[in-house]
Amino acid sequence: MNILRRFINQVFTPQEVEATPENVAKWEKRAPGWTIRCNRCGLEEPFGKYGILYKSAGGKKNFGRCPRCRKWSWLVISRKTA
Repeated sequence: MNILRRFINQVFTPQEVEATPENVAKWEKRAPGWTIRCNRCGLEEPFGKYGILYKSAGGKKNFGRCPRCRKWSWLVISRKTA
């Protein structure tokens, strides 16, 4: 595999992070109540997992690659209702 291909794989392949209780608490602290959901496979995860603060979150859709199904789709960012 050439250097360019390895670089592209490293940059554009999402890394899996284990959902331990400590990590989940850290993500919720970063963006409390915000979730991101894939329209194709239905994956729903805390928005703080991706290093984004709650102040930059909004009820909107972003076009991106889903970490589960690896397909490009609209990712819905919304506030989780209790």
